Parts: sequence; structure tokens; C-alpha cells
Amino acid sequence: LFETERMSGLPCNNQQGYHYWWSEDNRVGSSSSLSKDLDANKLTREESLKLEEDSQKVKGSKWNAAQTFEERSYLAWAETELNDMLEARCNDATLWKRDVKESKMNNGWERFMLKMKSKKLTGNCSVVLSRGKMKHGLDLEATEFEVRVSYMKGDLMNGEMTTVEGTFKVPEISIETIADDGVEISERKAKEPKFPKDDDEKKALKEDCELVMKDLKGFLTETTRLLEQKLAEKAKD
Repeated sequence: LFETERMSGLPCNNQQGYHYWWSEDNRVGSSSSLSKDLDANKLTREESLKLEEDSQKVKGSKWNAAQTFEERSYLAWAETELNDMLEARCNDATLWKRDVKESKMNNGWERFMLKMKSKKLTGNCSVVLSRGKMKHGLDLEATEFEVRVSYMKGDLMNGEMTTVEGTFKVPEISIETIADDGVEISERKAKEPKFPKDDDEKKALKEDCELVMKDLKGFLTETTRLLEQKLAEKAKD
């Protein structure tokens, strides 16, 4: 079995792309070093057969039976998985209300539903095989999230309802920020709802939505922690 490790943000090398788990002096799998290795070690037929046999015992492709380097991107998977988790966790009001401070508005409006999703993820979310070790890396760039907070005034049968939409950004989602509870929320912006007609009520609802977004740090940190744990499981597959 291969040892699994976690990796994250080392400085990016523009010559080799955003492979932050490669050090400057140890670029296993680079085209130049791989070419030299192959030239220096021509495989005999016996060695080729052994390589084929060994490939059945290791993770990754047959090429990786030599334990060189292989990367598999899980960025698209992460985007789908994160939004699925956000939807499921938002549906459980006890989870997000645990982090969002209660606010009783003087005009009688109360929060009763939260919807949230991320826009397109960029950065790195990968599993690599290097020197016989499976490693996972998570280092997402600034990500924008969309939020919809629903409010109710009165009871479900005879009351009024409205929804306020907003967006916020998270500058970085990485293994370090998750471990340090350092997922930060910035650039909170909400729109005034079309309903109710009263301008003061519209303004109060907009401001309350921005307060909700501010308090979502703990909720979002826990969600991204679950995402990282699922990615770690991918490194064991």
C-alpha cells in the first residue's frame, strides 16, 4: 500500500505550472529527467514483463508502475461535491443557524431558509502519485458564492414571504486555511428585494442578508473541511 500525504501551497513555479508539491530541486516526472532516465536504462524484455506484472500491484496507470509521477485533477468533482454538500447542509437549518447570529427585525420579518452555492472553482484540487506515495492537494483561488435568504412575516398560511439575493467571496480555500479555521468571507453584497414595497423594509432586509453572509464563516469552513476529507479518500482509492 502507498503512503498517503497531504500537500498544499508551496510557491508556484511558472516553468512547471501550478504543481505546488514539486520542490525546485526534486522535480520528479519532469520531461528532461524522465527522458534521461529512459535513455540510460533501456528496458530488456524480462524487465518489461516484470514492469507489466508490477503495474498490477500499484496505484495509478501502468506507466506509474515505475513510480514516477502522475497527477489527476479533481477540480470539476470538487465543484459538484461542494455544491451538493452546501445544498444538503443548508436544508438542515440547525446547521447554518448554529453559526448565524439571531436577528429580530423590528418590522416583523424573520429568516426561515438559506440557499447557497459556489460559482466556478479555479486553482488546484488534485491527487498525485509520486515516488510510490499518493498525495492530495487542495489550493483553490478566490471563489465567489451566491446566497439566497428567504424571509417570512406572519405565519405560513397567511403571512408574507420574500427573498434576498447576495454574493460574497472567499480569497482562499486550502488545507492550511481549513485547518486553521481561516476561511475568510469578504466583499459581501446583497440586493434589495422587489417585495415589500416599503423602502425601509427593503433596506433592512438587504442589511440583514449581509449580516447572514458575514456569519457563514464557521458553516463554510466546516463544509470545506468535509470536502477535503472526501478528497483525501480519493487518494486511497
